[in-house]
Amino acid sequence: MKLTIIDFNRTVYDPDTGELVPGALALLQSLSARMPVVLVSRNEPGRGDIVSELGIASYFAEAIFTPAKSPELFLEIMERHRTHPQETLVIGDYITEEIMHGNKAGARTIRLKRGKFKDHTPKRPEEEAWRTVDDLSEIEELLK
Repeated sequence: MKLTIIDFNRTVYDPDTGELVPGALALLQSLSARMPVVLVSRNEPGRGDIVSELGIASYFAEAIFTPAKSPELFLEIMERHRTHPQETLVIGDYITEEIMHGNKAGARTIRLKRGKFKDHTPKRPEEEAWRTVDDLSEIEELLK
């Protein structure tokens, strides 16, 4: 892999506790040492401030706050970072956003199955993640 696109809310940051999701800091440190990591989040008030307050902004090559995620957005990010879809990893917790859009863009997708959306199930083939993990610490093993 040459690029990681990662969701913010409920993947890196837990809005229910106001803290990082367990394992997020170690994953960001590991990924950012090997490749650019791009944070993608819905543009909701205060999200950019939270990234700074958590002290994780330096792990991201880019932080994008957008009204909506889409396969086109993911492809634009890949183009900016000069990577191909098959060299890109998309990590998220929400099937109909990060996973489906990542798959439609041709990336490898990893679903974090925890929190608010853990019981959601894929309803179409494009919603099936390449891999599913219950804990962020499992991603390191997948990338070996």
